[in-house]
Amino acid sequence: MENDVNPETASQDEEEIREHPLYREGMSYLQVGAWDEAIRCFTELHNDYPDSSLVQESLDETRFKAGFDEGPRIKAKRWTPPRWRAAVFRVLIVIVIAVLAVFGIRAVIRGIQPYLQRAQHEQDEQTLLAEAQAYLEAGDLDAAEAHFLALLELDSGNQAALDGLEQISEVRSLQAMYERAVEKQEAGDALGALALFNVLQEQAPRYRDVEVRIEQIERNLALDDLFAAAEQDYRLNHREEAIEKFEEIRSRNLNYQQDIVMERLFDLYMQSGFTLVRQNPPVLEDLPEALEYFTQALSIRPRDTDAKLEQKLVRSFLQGQSEYYAGQWDAAIVRLQEIYDLRPGYLDDMVLYMLYDAYMQSGEAYREAGDFALAYERYRRAADLPVDDAAWAKGRLAFVEPKLTPTPTPRPTPTPKPDTGGGGGTPRPPLNTYHNKIVFYSTYNGYPELWVMNPDGKNRQALGSNFSLLQQYNDLVEQAQYSPDGSQFLFVQDVYVAHLDEFRAQIFVTQPGQGQFGSVPPTQLTDINGIAYSPAWSPDGVKIVYVGQEVQRSDDIFIMNADGSDARRLVENDWEWDKHPFWSPDGRQIVFWSNRTGVMQIFVMSPDGSNVKNISNTEWDEYDPIWIK
Repeated sequence: MENDVNPETASQDEEEIREHPLYREGMSYLQVGAWDEAIRCFTELHNDYPDSSLVQESLDETRFKAGFDEGPRIKAKRWTPPRWRAAVFRVLIVIVIAVLAVFGIRAVIRGIQPYLQRAQHEQDEQTLLAEAQAYLEAGDLDAAEAHFLALLELDSGNQAALDGLEQISEVRSLQAMYERAVEKQEAGDALGALALFNVLQEQAPRYRDVEVRIEQIERNLALDDLFAAAEQDYRLNHREEAIEKFEEIRSRNLNYQQDIVMERLFDLYMQSGFTLVRQNPPVLEDLPEALEYFTQALSIRPRDTDAKLEQKLVRSFLQGQSEYYAGQWDAAIVRLQEIYDLRPGYLDDMVLYMLYDAYMQSGEAYREAGDFALAYERYRRAADLPVDDAAWAKGRLAFVEPKLTPTPTPRPTPTPKPDTGGGGGTPRPPLNTYHNKIVFYSTYNGYPELWVMNPDGKNRQALGSNFSLLQQYNDLVEQAQYSPDGSQFLFVQDVYVAHLDEFRAQIFVTQPGQGQFGSVPPTQLTDINGIAYSPAWSPDGVKIVYVGQEVQRSDDIFIMNADGSDARRLVENDWEWDKHPFWSPDGRQIVFWSNRTGVMQIFVMSPDGSNVKNISNTEWDEYDPIWIK
């Protein structure tokens, strides 16, 4: 308790008081009976130590003795209770107050108990209602229902709980209808699904993805109608109308009846191309359109051999025709001979007679230049062709043969001129065996033929221009369009530019099939302001090099990532052409041809466009190099 005195502390205080001068003085007065002086000393000391029992007892004793001396009547000493008794009394008072407080609180609690219970009941109801509504908003109908039922147990007439249960019933009804509609949609019952989704849309305007599914079903129904019309046109051989409808289906939904649509389009494009090519007599003005049809067919099946062949035949003829009309007889011969070897009666024998005339015109040019050996070769090849009348060729052979010298005039090169015919001559190894060599076209002998040299331009050797070599060369060019793992293929396809109302060639790549999604449509890699062509894949499959001709700029070599990103020009040119890029086997260099020296020459450079070096260094044209892997 707060009035308790520590005995140790009290003892120390008494010792201090006993040593105090006033205490000693008072005791001296007390012993001699000087009561007033003793009282004065003890009173002053009591003022300094009001709580000291020693000072109090001394003061009382002195007053008692002083009073005794004043008369014979003995006055009773006033009793002062000890300090511990006061403390006990105070404690008892506190205990009594606490007991009264406890009984008072209990009485108060008994009075407010009903109010507390009612408040707790209301709190429980509010908690259950809030949790039920939260579960309902979250879509956990079972948990929401359990909370609403628990709320009704507390308050059987709770309207919020009754409303919540009714809402749960409505939501479950909507869910059941939605699930039935989805099942019908997935089962192919589009009309049944659409009817249910429309009911859902009326009852719950923004319920889940109902609006999206309705739009999807309506689009598919429209596609069904369009597909039926396209199939009708296809059966009636209305090719243009069928192509338009099937292409519209592709533009709306690539995955809709994909296998059938792609099969139909491929067949329609091929048949349309064949129709134009097989006209009798041939209509040459229609051949670019036929080429477009075959190119479209290849965009659907990039590896189809028939489509590749038809495209190659038309393309080679158009190029050969251009060279023929330009009087480039030897270049035209290469193109036309390739076509004739593949399909002798192509374009109703038009190729045959153009080839015959090209051989004769080339022979005439060599004869006039005094090169009777080459003239004789050209006349002989013309005479071997199965034309109706080869009298011109036979007459020229008879004229030139006496003029042939036994020993050909040597050329300023140690390499002997190879046989340029379709057969005979010294057999050559396949082109793909010239590892890390560069094969290219050279006009050293006056006409285009294939040569081979080291990457530094040394050890040049003529190979010839027979069909087998040309076919091997074309196959190697095509191989460079395949990714290293063979899963993707680069090709060029015209893209319609609406605001220019014209087609422009761009580079595309096929994508590997992706499991359940079936075949994946090709991806357009370039979209330059002009044309892009001649793509080749790097050996590591990371980069693609190609030629781009932007509007009002020259043909330049570009490089891009395999996904078409980060495309950039390697060398800035003003008027020069840089064409036909090809990677070295290690991917550290790119070979190409350029006319920057005034004639077509073979160059190499680093993949960043640096270290450009001419490895031809000739006065005649050399072009279209490939680097054998």
